This record gives sequence, structure tokens and C-alpha cells, in this order.
Amino acid sequence: IETAHTFLNRCLSGERRDKDKVMSKTRYDKSLVKKAVHLIRDPFDNVVSRYHLELGVLEKKDPKEFKKYSKDREGFRKFCSKWDAEFAGKEQRNFNIDDKLLAYIKDVP
Repeated sequence: IETAHTFLNRCLSGERRDKDKVMSKTRYDKSLVKKAVHLIRDPFDNVVSRYHLELGVLEKKDPKEFKKYSKDREGFRKFCSKWDAEFAGKEQRNFNIDDKLLAYIKDVP
């Protein structure tokens, strides 16, 4: 949960590239902001976009692994199953999910 103060601080923080393409953190002056636009997207569109982004990263990082995942429902499910298996225990510990709650959510994709 963000307070108005932390929200503003996060909005004014960012990263920029210099002429040598080196990234550095920066902070913008709040006087630059005149208006704001709030975009609301379907959460499923965000999931699909994120999947495509992750595939692009994987294609550059590990082309052999990338070829295992198609850009369709089956590829998405295969990708999610891999990550579920890799992170399920860690997520359960980090978010303190008890066995009863885990049983409710085990089939949620």
C-alpha cells in the first residue's frame, strides 16, 4: 500500500541512459508534472504481455530453452508449469501460505 508521499516519490524516480548508454538512477522535479493519465488494463492482457516479454528475454539469454515454448496457450502453460515447479516452495515460505490456503489455490493458473 502506498501513501501519497511514497507514491509521489516512486513516480518521480526513474532511470536514464547517458550518451554512452550507461544507466543511472535519476529523480525528476515534480513541477514537470502537469497532468496524469491512469491506464486500466485487463489483468489477463498484462499476463500475456509479460509472457511475451519473458520469451523475448529468454530468446536472447538461452535460445535452446526459448525453443521449448510456443507463443500459444500450450507454450504459456508449459512455461508457467516450469516456473511453478521452480518457485512454489519459495513462494509458500516467503508469503507464509498455510496448507489450507495452498489447497484452495493449487489449481489456479
